[in-house]
Amino acid sequence: MISISQKKLKISQNLKTQRTRYKISRKKLALWAGVSYGTLRRFEETGNISFDGFLRLAIFLNWDSAIYRLENELPGLYRNLEYINLYYSNKKYFDD
Repeated sequence: MISISQKKLKISQNLKTQRTRYKISRKKLALWAGVSYGTLRRFEETGNISFDGFLRLAIFLNWDSAIYRLENELPGLYRNLEYINLYYSNKKYFDD
């Protein structure tokens, strides 16, 4: 299973690959997306970014389908919450 850190790094590396492919500097992309240069640099190098910064980049880069799904669908949410509820209802220290 891939870790959260690996997923974040993969997304940030994909962004960096696309940015450099189109010869766009970090300074330009940061300015256009409304994030600081340091935020973009840290994201590309480590995968770490605030949620606000991530949304600014996502909106600017037209990651519309991902944003739409997060805003409207949340696939599997009900199934996951139901599973969590069933799991923890069997634990005496989680009983209501």
